[in-house]
Amino acid sequence: MKKKFWLRLTMWLLVGAFSCLVMLSALYVLYIGVDNVKTVYALQTGDKDIVAMDEDGNYLTRMEGSVDRLIGLMEQAGWSYKGQEGSGYFFVNGEEQAIVSVTIWRRGYAEYSVHPKQLSLIN
Repeated sequence: MKKKFWLRLTMWLLVGAFSCLVMLSALYVLYIGVDNVKTVYALQTGDKDIVAMDEDGNYLTRMEGSVDRLIGLMEQAGWSYKGQEGSGYFFVNGEEQAIVSVTIWRRGYAEYSVHPKQLSLIN
């Protein structure tokens, strides 16, 4: 009789722990969004250093070396680095000017917001 009780208790505890894990995973996905989970997955599993988050000029990259990566990408595209004010990085290409804001998105990731939005950081 006592053995059945402990077996049932253990089973209910395991079911409860599994249910909590599923609920916490669902809350995490709701918190950062399904599209952002896909973006992080693409960044983690792929060989890309930068991934587009949306069509509004927002990109995701790993935090480590994010500023050097940004300057390198912009220079490859023909833009010259002019300086930084706060989280904004200024670039020029002839008469055109571009501003890229770098913010911490989540732990270990940085988000680039590009202005003008027509400028693409991905070749």
